[in-house]
Amino acid sequence: MESLNIITCLNSDACKGGYEDICSKGYGGTMCAVCQGELDDGFYTKASKYSCQKCEDTSIIWLKIVGALIMIVAYVAILVAMIIFSASRS
Repeated sequence: MESLNIITCLNSDACKGGYEDICSKGYGGTMCAVCQGELDDGFYTKASKYSCQKCEDTSIIWLKIVGALIMIVAYVAILVAMIIFSASRS
């Protein structure tokens, strides 16, 4: 005799449901509570306690890093220019 033990999924978006242990894309493991990591369409990582999300493409991440560095350099350049300008007026 088989047991029909029904357990509620920790994240309803992660579990597709049914007789077999079928999880949504990016989820796996017991009760679909584990992020799968690298799949054919990208990398999935933990977004909160029981949810996973697809990571951004690495080119977008590098673009954001380069953009932030340009902003920092511009900010420092403006500060230096202001200091030089105010020193020359004195």
